[in-house]
Amino acid sequence: MLRFLIFLCLHVFWLSGCSHRSKTLDPELVENSVILPVPFVAQESDYCGPATVAMVAQYFGKSVSQEELAPLMITPSRKGALTIDMYSVSRRLGLNFTRASGLGEITDNLKSENPAIVLLEVGPFFWKKWHYAVVVGVNESRELIYVHSGQDAYDELSYKEFEDLWQRSDRWSLIYHHHHDNEDQEN
Repeated sequence: MLRFLIFLCLHVFWLSGCSHRSKTLDPELVENSVILPVPFVAQESDYCGPATVAMVAQYFGKSVSQEELAPLMITPSRKGALTIDMYSVSRRLGLNFTRASGLGEITDNLKSENPAIVLLEVGPFFWKKWHYAVVVGVNESRELIYVHSGQDAYDELSYKEFEDLWQRSDRWSLIYHHHHDNEDQEN
């Protein structure tokens, strides 16, 4: 019994790392979806913050890597980036962003070709594990959200699964806009 419990605990910790499972996009789903061509950057260990900002920056035509951003963002004692670092580095890169108040605002912005970075709690119930992901697509008829997350491009989450993970961070998000979309940003 003890071996089983140890195995179970190790398995749960392994599965709760800083990424989700990978799914291949079904061509039928893509036809009914809004999918943004956000470049995918496979995240290095504990670099979900720098990787997500690098993806969004590249989407808006800026040449920057997670390795370049990491020294500006990573807090070693936290093994990751704080939300304040997400704001400051995004501003430093000249990215235009606002906060989202709900899933509807994110999906509406996707239709205007504006991706979002969200903070999700992906750990099991007894262990908080925070993770940034880029929301790159939506299929409203099937209630699916697509994210670039960890090692997985276009990972698929149901609205319910996404909301469950997102609400634990008080729905922390940054929606990135083309400069003409939101000249008078409020942060």
